Amino acid sequence: MSSSIIGTSILTLPLSIDASKITTGTLATTVVPDLDASKITTGTLDTARVDAAGILTATNRTLTAGDGLTGGGTLAADRTITLGTPSSITSISTNSVTSTSHTHSISTASIGALTAGLAANAVGSYAFAGSISSIAATTFNSTLAGSSLRASDEEGTTVGSGSLSGTWRCMGYRRSGASTSTVWLRIS
Repeated sequence: MSSSIIGTSILTLPLSIDASKITTGTLATTVVPDLDASKITTGTLDTARVDAAGILTATNRTLTAGDGLTGGGTLAADRTITLGTPSSITSISTNSVTSTSHTHSISTASIGALTAGLAANAVGSYAFAGSISSIAATTFNSTLAGSSLRASDEEGTTVGSGSLSGTWRCMGYRRSGASTSTVWLRIS
């Protein structure tokens, strides 16, 4: 339908345009202000038609990485935003963020649950063990190779023929000799 106002021809289009019916041609930006791009399956749209407001081509706009992120820059090039390298979790860590990093807290309950889930002889596990052969006394916080230790009973009698693996920290005190035992923590 067309009409004439003061000698100018105006094309009147329906309020809703079915993009599947457009086969070829050029439409003014004002004719297609809200074209549903999900309906377009093939073809090329001029940048002026797609980006009439200049948003897509505004290379002077800046993408800024927020706290805990790094990267960004102007839209003149492809940009990457990267999650900052986290700090190590310690017993006093809190949930926090800095300009380039982040940390997480860990609860005592979480540590207890993780420790309880460890298998025997795993790093972080405890064992009541004695030395395989006669060695000097072992003091609190000293370390000993697992190859020198074997699981034992409360009287210090070692059980089985296999030694422990890794490195163990003494969590008590062990007298010198072969038949004394104490609690050990595997640290590596």
